[in-house]
Amino acid sequence: RKALYPTTSFFHTRVLSNMVVSDFIFDAGIFYKGQVSENGWFSLGATYGFAREVSASEEFLVHTYDKQGSAEYFVDTIEYLDSTKGYFKLPKKLAYGMAYEYRAPLDGTAYRRFLVTAQYETQDWKYYTEVFGDDTVRDMLKNSSNYSIGFQFTPYVNANIGQKIKIWQLTSYRIGARYNNTYLNLNDTQLKQYGITFGLGIPLINSASTSMLHLGMEYGKRGTVDNGLLLEKYMNFNIGVTISPHRSEGWFFKRKYD
Repeated sequence: RKALYPTTSFFHTRVLSNMVVSDFIFDAGIFYKGQVSENGWFSLGATYGFAREVSASEEFLVHTYDKQGSAEYFVDTIEYLDSTKGYFKLPKKLAYGMAYEYRAPLDGTAYRRFLVTAQYETQDWKYYTEVFGDDTVRDMLKNSSNYSIGFQFTPYVNANIGQKIKIWQLTSYRIGARYNNTYLNLNDTQLKQYGITFGLGIPLINSASTSMLHLGMEYGKRGTVDNGLLLEKYMNFNIGVTISPHRSEGWFFKRKYD
């Protein structure tokens, strides 16, 4: 961070903070999926993130400097802390999810797939703490909560090997929405976040392939203009690849020669 003065009568100030975090984090989860009708499946899941102390070290430097044109000249050190050991106290986290899948039969073993999902997540951020040396910092954070729903439709699933199906029929189409009470609390106002998402899942090899190219986009808003705060509008683009073995693919099978 810098403090720049428009006049040459004062030296400028720079604050440098370097933090290194290294530790193990463990979450536990449980999942159940059962058939509720001839063509319907229902799934339930939950995860628990344990409260934990994450080891860290911090190096902190504050110094003044002079600036002439584009050149900067070091003047004096105001404060310096060399690699102070400490930790973050991260709060516990809970998440619950559910999904319903319906398979509408087509010819042979093929079917249309409809999938509806919902998830709730919460974390006790008001217990977040930073401890470095003799200094303990407890920020004015709020407990966060996140609500999300999604829908996916795949026109054609489980086609026979060699069957010619158009790529747009094999693609999974996705849409979702989320609402988030963030952990940020500014001017006695807890910041909210809203977002809608769109995505595609495109098979990489053939109609039976479970290896896919994923494309996604999110448009959202974060913050508010109330109480002198800022409202941020954003758009995110995502791309990913899933490589998963299937009996119709030869990627993960050892070749044999006579």
